[in-house]
Amino acid sequence: MQSELYKTLTTLEKLSPKALEAIGQEHLEYSNYKIIGYWDETKQYYEEITLKKNCFVKLSSYSIEKHFINSSKNFWIKLKFKIQAEEVNTNINNIIGEMILILDHQFQYIDENWLIDVNSPFVVAKVEKEIN
Repeated sequence: MQSELYKTLTTLEKLSPKALEAIGQEHLEYSNYKIIGYWDETKQYYEEITLKKNCFVKLSSYSIEKHFINSSKNFWIKLKFKIQAEEVNTNINNIIGEMILILDHQFQYIDENWLIDVNSPFVVAKVEKEIN
């Protein structure tokens, strides 16, 4: 009997980059191109980040990672994407940031991580409101 890890790896290798990008694009659309509660690398908190809806993802890499616990199901799939704006007639860098999706062995969503250029013209970053 094949292990879950082997089955997942085999399935992952059969999928084209376009199929994996469809997973990332679907996640962006499902979240309505918004991130609620985001800390940037300078530890600035943003209440909401909104990406322009004319953005798309490009697969950067994928991997399978495993916990060192005695169970074949303690692993996950990590899909890393670049997020880009579809602006073609501009000299502005159209890379908005990165999105990492963490999926279980059945390709079900577990978690997400973001690295967003909050100064990008393709991003609307709403800073946390101060409570007086």
